[in-house]
Amino acid sequence: MLAVALEPNTQESENAKIDLYNVDPDNEPKFQFLSNILNLSTSIEFLDFSTDSFYLLYKDNFDEIAI
Repeated sequence: MLAVALEPNTQESENAKIDLYNVDPDNEPKFQFLSNILNLSTSIEFLDFSTDSFYLLYKDNFDEIAI
């Protein structure tokens, strides 16, 4: 599993978001889009998966934490 945090784009008025991908090195394409978390109010400070890859924890620059 791979999570990519994308910064807000002020020129296009888009909020920050997180895209989630499944990683399978044996198949093409190697990265398969799963889902995303949209309209985050600010940039992401950190994100991490649980050891079983079941939960995604992230914290934004406003100190809001979500699982």
